[in-house]
Amino acid sequence: PAAVYMKGLAAARRGDLGEARAQFCRIADQKAKDRVAFNVDARFFALKDLAHLALGRVAHEQDRYDEAYYFYFSVPEDSERLPEALFEASWSMLQKGEFRAARAFADQLDRLFPRSPLRAEVAILRANLAVKTCAFDQARTEAAALEGRYTPIQKEVARALADEERRRAIVQRLLA
Repeated sequence: PAAVYMKGLAAARRGDLGEARAQFCRIADQKAKDRVAFNVDARFFALKDLAHLALGRVAHEQDRYDEAYYFYFSVPEDSERLPEALFEASWSMLQKGEFRAARAFADQLDRLFPRSPLRAEVAILRANLAVKTCAFDQARTEAAALEGRYTPIQKEVARALADEERRRAIVQRLLA
C-alpha cells in the first residue's frame, strides 16, 4: 500500500490527476477484511486516511467539491488526520459557496482541536468566510486578531535573523 500511495503522489506531481485518483482509490477502497489489508499492520490505516485526504485534494483541484467533502468525511474520528480533513472540508465548502457548512467545519476543528497547528489557516479561512458573507466588521475583527497574534512572532523572527546568537538560541530551544 505504501508503494501504491507513492505512485499516486508521483502521478499527482506530474499533474496526472486521473492516475493519482486511481492509485489512491486502490488504497481507500480496500476493505479491512481483504487479505492484503488484513496482513498489513496498523500503519495501513494511517495510509488509508492519507489516501482519503489525497482523494479529497484531487477532487478539490477538479472543482468537485461535493466529492472532496465525501472523501474528507471518510477520515475517521479517531484519525490523527482529522484536523486536516476538517480544515480541507471547510475550504472546499467555502470554494463551493456553502458558507454555513464551511463555518461549521471550522467551528468543529476549533472545538475538537484547540491547539492544532492549523489555527492560523483556520483564522484566515474564517476571515475569508466573513468577507464572502459580507460580514466586513467580523472580517476586520478576524484579521486584526490574526495580526495581533502573529505580529510579535514575525518581529521576533526578524530580530533573530539580525542576531546570530539569538538565532542559535532559538534553534537550540526548538531542538530541545
